[in-house]
Parts: sequence; structure tokens; C-alpha cells
Amino acid sequence: MNWQDKIYESLITETRSEASRRRTSLRKRRAEMDKRKATGKSVGAYGAGTRARTAKAQAEKASKPAMWHARRHYEGEAERLIAHGKIQG
Repeated sequence: MNWQDKIYESLITETRSEASRRRTSLRKRRAEMDKRKATGKSVGAYGAGTRARTAKAQAEKASKPAMWHARRHYEGEAERLIAHGKIQG
């Protein structure tokens, strides 16, 4: 097998892997949505907790004096997402 064939094969494998990951992700998301609907929870709040944790982590990272505005922004964003999840959830 020459080097062109090896590159072509690796590109095909990479594309297939990416498509498989995308299908798996969509299938898991759909299952989570169905589970939320079945228990009467809001679909709109799905993922708010994850986004809130991300915003909190970003606020902690932005603790340098020059980034106080970023910290305030991320703390506010985290509070907003948590409140949204409690209202909807």
C-alpha cells in the first residue's frame, strides 16, 4: 500500500468516526429529551446545569484583577442559568 492510499484510508476512517460520534451524540440527546418529557420536566432547561457549571468555572478563572468584569459577567450568567433551570425544571 503506497502513502496516498494510506492517507485516503485514514481520511475515510476519520470521516466515518466523526459521523458515528455525531449519531451517538444525537441519539443520547434524543433519549435525554424523551426522558425529560416523560417525567414532566422542561425541555428548555436541558443543559442549563452544564452551562451554569461552565460559567462558574470561567468566573473562577477570571479572578485576576484585570478581569473583574469578566468574573462578574460569568457569575451573573451562572446565576441566571441556575434560576432558569429551577423555574423550568
